[in-house]
Amino acid sequence: MTVREIKAPDVPGMLGAIDAEARETMKDARNPVKDIVNQEAPRKTGELQKALAPRSAKTATGAKLAISVGKRRRHGKVTAAQVLRWTTRGTGENREGPGKKKKIKSKRRFGRMTLPGGKKVYSVKGQEPKHYMVKIEARATPVVERECREGAKKAARAAELAG
Repeated sequence: MTVREIKAPDVPGMLGAIDAEARETMKDARNPVKDIVNQEAPRKTGELQKALAPRSAKTATGAKLAISVGKRRRHGKVTAAQVLRWTTRGTGENREGPGKKKKIKSKRRFGRMTLPGGKKVYSVKGQEPKHYMVKIEARATPVVERECREGAKKAARAAELAG
């Protein structure tokens, strides 16, 4: 009678290897995505480009890559998140979303407001929305998917070695 010993695979070691490779894959995908963000984001001052950054984080099923603005990042007297909202949704009469659309008026009763260029006006129509976040997502998605496919192959090899 021949007795054969079968060794059970090291499941926690395999899952740990897959998880580590997923995080490494998302870190590798950040550089090409950062280039896309720099090309598509508005670059009047460059502050929004610096604030918009691809960030990788661990999730329950592996890792994720998100393009977002830091919570405390400032753009002059306002936060970078507010600037992102104003540029993507528009302001004044040109704003997207529910509610009444109206001109932006001066806060002074009979005075004029000074625009960034130095022009003095009583009211302005507002800023047109620019949908650069949609363009970034459309261009970055295939890049991240390609990196994930390559990372899945690496993770499988790492799991084989761990198991």
